[in-house]
Amino acid sequence: MKRIDKKRSRLEPVFPPDMDAMVQVSGLAIIALVACTLDGLRIARALPGVALAAGVEYVAGLIFIGRRATAARINRILGGASHDALTRLREQDRFSVSDLVLAFIRLAQMIGVGGYLCLDDTFIPHERARKMDGVYWDHDHALNRNVLGTRLVVLIWTDGFWRIPVGFAIWHKKDARPKYRTKNEIARTLLRWAVHKGIRPEYVAFDNWYASKANMKLIVKRLGLEFVTRLKKNTRLLWRGRKLQARTIARRLLAEKRTYGRNGTWARATTVVVGELGGMTFVAVKDDLDGQGRGVRYLLGSAPRMSAALVVERYKSRWIIETFFEDLKQHLSLQSYQGRSVDGQMCHVALAFMGLVALDAMRRDAGLTLGEATESARRIVFARTASGECELVSLRPAPADALDGLEDAKEIVAGSLDKVSQLRLPEDVYANMAA
Repeated sequence: MKRIDKKRSRLEPVFPPDMDAMVQVSGLAIIALVACTLDGLRIARALPGVALAAGVEYVAGLIFIGRRATAARINRILGGASHDALTRLREQDRFSVSDLVLAFIRLAQMIGVGGYLCLDDTFIPHERARKMDGVYWDHDHALNRNVLGTRLVVLIWTDGFWRIPVGFAIWHKKDARPKYRTKNEIARTLLRWAVHKGIRPEYVAFDNWYASKANMKLIVKRLGLEFVTRLKKNTRLLWRGRKLQARTIARRLLAEKRTYGRNGTWARATTVVVGELGGMTFVAVKDDLDGQGRGVRYLLGSAPRMSAALVVERYKSRWIIETFFEDLKQHLSLQSYQGRSVDGQMCHVALAFMGLVALDAMRRDAGLTLGEATESARRIVFARTASGECELVSLRPAPADALDGLEDAKEIVAGSLDKVSQLRLPEDVYANMAA
């Protein structure tokens, strides 16, 4: 029997002969799974009653569909809430993004004290969205060219596993808004917001784009926190009574080669003076710290007598925000928003954040990667047992020796082949399976 007709993208699924034994409500199954997870994390309560059901289904749709998860596709594949309900959900009057961020902050506090903050921005491409508000021409490093898109500044709290967004905002170009704010000004606002709401991290990690003196002063003087950052090679620091560029200090330090750790990484630390902030730890290191290949990197830690190993370790911990952005784009359809308003895009981003936090919760105890957790969630269905009760089960791939019993399976199916051949799924589901 030909299973797939590529010309018409139709699939003839083979089910057990007793068709009443299966209840095909996989959409409801994953919605229920996401709802329970968000309830356990106490995040769902941030959605008001009018938006709760649609919000949970929207998050479930992002997980189930992955890329290109628009409101229309979520409605067609999962059912449940109407297309209009899913579309209206992405309006600011349906739920407050600030309330959702507060729920994320409470979750970080519930997980435990400590952890650290990572600050960075990401580019969300919208190449055909010329009429979308908040979209500008910018350089996309993934595509290595300028495209239309949105620049999102994000602050996450993490303990090395959990990745919880505690602040985010869209950056706008000059003249696009009455009051222009640079990415560094947005970053300072997010940091003040998170600390004011109760986040007390061990340190803050960020790259050289956010290594401005204004940011350092805020973190050290006003927030009372430590930080570690990468510096540009021409950053000038006071060292041994002279103002020198970071690359000059590094060259002189590395003339005396010492190693730390087990991988033979060359690194040296020294104390430098950074304006009114006083003494800090400067580290010159030969290592691939940020996926750009091996080379000399220049790091700065806010404490004056930190070890080179500790500064490098803390800066490397910043990489988790890069995986955060990658997972959002690959598994949660961060760039699939098709509306025109900035508020709608903010709501979509917030719901994608909910989905990622939910997936992290699902995979934590099971020891799964995010991709494995996503695939497991997509296999969840409801099945009716012999006693007539419904249970949540997971469809698993056939074992290696499954084909040994193929002939017996064909005989079982043959008796109800007519009933099976009459069963059809929606056309878009066929297309997805065939692809």
